[in-house]
Amino acid sequence: MAVWRLIPHHQEPQRAVSHFRTGFIALGWGLIGDLRSIAACGASDIGALARRRYPDLDNDASAGRSLWALYRELQAGDLVLIRHPKIRSRVMKVTGEYFYVEQPLSELGDYQHQRPAVLVPDRDADSLWDHFGARPERGWGIRWPLVKCGQLDSENP
Repeated sequence: MAVWRLIPHHQEPQRAVSHFRTGFIALGWGLIGDLRSIAACGASDIGALARRRYPDLDNDASAGRSLWALYRELQAGDLVLIRHPKIRSRVMKVTGEYFYVEQPLSELGDYQHQRPAVLVPDRDADSLWDHFGARPERGWGIRWPLVKCGQLDSENP
């Protein structure tokens, strides 16, 4: 199983996590639209859309890579470490496929790209983060909202 790290909403992390407890994880850049409807969809295509839809932001590379991971790379059963300096870290388990909601979460803006997930109360997010050296895998940016940390083998579930 893969382990990922997700930074919830930068300005409102506690509010984001309270929504996540209702059964999903989410990323922003909702103006891009449903990723399932983008014909030539890949991380660079998503980044290009982010650049067009959000011209005042300079995070199109992280948007492309993070949204692609949420859309195509996360698998049911993967663990997601929800980490932000202002909140208690927690672990969620992905339970299903990517979906897009038309109506944004009003308090959080355009966090419309989602995956169903459940809280895993018996896993310690900080210990898992430390297990992976407190950094993402090579090729992932530490400040990106969603990054892959690594794989847990059957001997270290």
